[in-house]
Amino acid sequence: MHKRRMKIGVLGIGEVSKQYVPNLVASEPLDLVALADLDVEAAKALADRFGVAKVYAGEDILADNDIELIINLTPIPVHRDTNERILRAGKHVYSEKPLATETADSAALVRLAASLGLKIACAPDTILGDGFQTGRAVIERGKIGTPLSASATMLRPIPPLEINRLGGIPFFNMAPYYLTALVNLFGPVRGLSGSTQLYDREGRGEDATFYSNCSLAFDDDVLATLTMRYGNKPVQEVPLLSVLGTHGELWLPNPDTFAAAVKWRPHGQQEWIDVALRPDETVRGPNQRGRGAEDLAIAVREGRRPVAAGDVAVNVVETIHAMVSPDEEGRVGGRITSDCQPSPRVVPGCPT
Repeated sequence: MHKRRMKIGVLGIGEVSKQYVPNLVASEPLDLVALADLDVEAAKALADRFGVAKVYAGEDILADNDIELIINLTPIPVHRDTNERILRAGKHVYSEKPLATETADSAALVRLAASLGLKIACAPDTILGDGFQTGRAVIERGKIGTPLSASATMLRPIPPLEINRLGGIPFFNMAPYYLTALVNLFGPVRGLSGSTQLYDREGRGEDATFYSNCSLAFDDDVLATLTMRYGNKPVQEVPLLSVLGTHGELWLPNPDTFAAAVKWRPHGQQEWIDVALRPDETVRGPNQRGRGAEDLAIAVREGRRPVAAGDVAVNVVETIHAMVSPDEEGRVGGRITSDCQPSPRVVPGCPT
């Protein structure tokens, strides 16, 4: 039992807030006391629905001295400025991904938090889920031998809103799930090469295709391919995350989810071995958005590093920035210089 629940607020009540707020209200270490949005009426409706006491117009929430931590759910293009203002208001930050869309800005936020004696963490928190934690245990216990390569693929329909198609936004929105999982398994990305085609607003409309296909090298000398493709009308998101080792293969669940299904098999065998802490309620697993904010609050109390750490988010941002900066021939690549420390496994009892 935590001695005192940390008073928190949510800034931004877009679509993803519907996943966060029910969990935050029910949280043991968190006390959700305020919601804020430029659309005050929408914020009030959500607050009334879940019994949240206070409602603010946008960043007016920063003046509430009772709030120690703010969850930033504002749109991606304003993450950098919003996160900075939250920190300068003296509050810890849990940010939806990414921290910012520029590497230098992301790193500056991490430094600013440290200089102010505050902590900053960043989604995704799906790495706290049973599926990822169990898969990590499979690797750490040597079931597949030494990891050598990984494959990560995401196929998605083209986003319905044009603002979610432009520039690097679709990749900053979805690549963090895959990259954060890989970085926490193999250490920071050190380099990449590949090709990228960004959305062309003058292109084929509903038939448009945009993608990034890259080879990545990680600190642990693991090589990975990351393919993210929007368009061509897949009926739903199609995810893949797998790891090949010297002795076997591991299959992990969609890193955009808290699904628990994990399986592995030794090389040369056809049958998969299922590993899970519990059966999945759905293919996405239960909604556990907010676990990263819970962990951040506990990390503040315990004086430790949060699991969804800011330095990992910086390495992810630098990698995505390289992915979405093609030359005239569509080629991308270069060294990734930001350092980070993968978080320790947090569910030591995972079955393998």
